Amino acid sequence: MCNNDIFLEQNQELSKKFTQPNWLIPNFENIPDDLKLQPWAVWIAEPRSDKVGKYNKAPRSPLTGIKIGTNQAQLFGTFDQAKTAYETGNYTGVGVLITGTGIVGFEIDFIKVLIQLKAI
Repeated sequence: MCNNDIFLEQNQELSKKFTQPNWLIPNFENIPDDLKLQPWAVWIAEPRSDKVGKYNKAPRSPLTGIKIGTNQAQLFGTFDQAKTAYETGNYTGVGVLITGTGIVGFEIDFIKVLIQLKAI
């Protein structure tokens, strides 16, 4: 590998660090016990090639790291398994499967922007 290749490789790694969003760090102590009983997974933020600044966050088994579908609840793990896998530092986040449980969740993107706009 020549010096130019090393430089490019180092700059690509550096570029990834500065272009990734600041992902929320899970506060595991604040997760309700009922939610902890559901199937859990981990995920890795993977930049999308078709949309700059967008990321795939496909669920992965906390036991194997292999991508799993939301229609494969049996491949998800427990809350403790997902927490342990996340704490290795190999994953960007955790997720819970709530399909068919009667639990409803909301994802509110850009809430900080909306609050700032409201204040203007």
